[in-house]
Amino acid sequence: MQFVTKEAKSHKVSYDYCVIDFLCQLYVPGCTSLTLDGVIEAVKSLCQNHHSLKSLMLDGIYNITEEHLSTFSSYLQMNRTQQEQHQQQQPILYHNYTNLPTHYHEESNRAIDVEVCPKCSQVRMVFDCPRETCKGKRSQADCRGCSFCIPRCEECGVCVGSEEMEETVCKDIVCSCCWLQLRKCEFCNKPYCRRHAHQHSSSSSSTGFVCDVCLSKFIINPYDDDDDEEE
Repeated sequence: MQFVTKEAKSHKVSYDYCVIDFLCQLYVPGCTSLTLDGVIEAVKSLCQNHHSLKSLMLDGIYNITEEHLSTFSSYLQMNRTQQEQHQQQQPILYHNYTNLPTHYHEESNRAIDVEVCPKCSQVRMVFDCPRETCKGKRSQADCRGCSFCIPRCEECGVCVGSEEMEETVCKDIVCSCCWLQLRKCEFCNKPYCRRHAHQHSSSSSSTGFVCDVCLSKFIINPYDDDDDEEE
């Protein structure tokens, strides 16, 4: 097994060598306390001396630069065959990846999950667009970028312009088409995205529900607003 612990200003790595020879994937997304120097040292060790690391997930680790990305790539290429290196990478779609990141990283045939965003030049997760009119633009990178540069629908992953961006209770972005298909709160007429649908309260209606905001405002504490106005 692998353990990353903090010592002084860097992170050191210790190994159980009975397992490490078979480790071909290192997934540390969102591990914000790790230093990049520590991760680089771990990747270097796991790619050398007949070890077999081939795949790396880093999304969420802070301050990754293009230089870091190049260093990671150079180590990972040691264990990837010529066929793997030249295998076509599959598009990564936002709505699929947010639900099953590990599965779709493996399906994409990528050595590293993050890359340089063609819009902002930051090293982040970069998503493709499943919208039919956008697929033909991928070579020009018109509709390809990180989630900071291109808002995407939580439900179907398409790029969403300001004119078709709809409100949800959970504040996630959905496109107009998906908004119409989602169940709405009986009070505010806003939906949850499917990822947060478990947060709503039950209702006798088959098409509606009561969101947590309206439940608190109109049912649990219906007189709070009136009391505030009187004060």
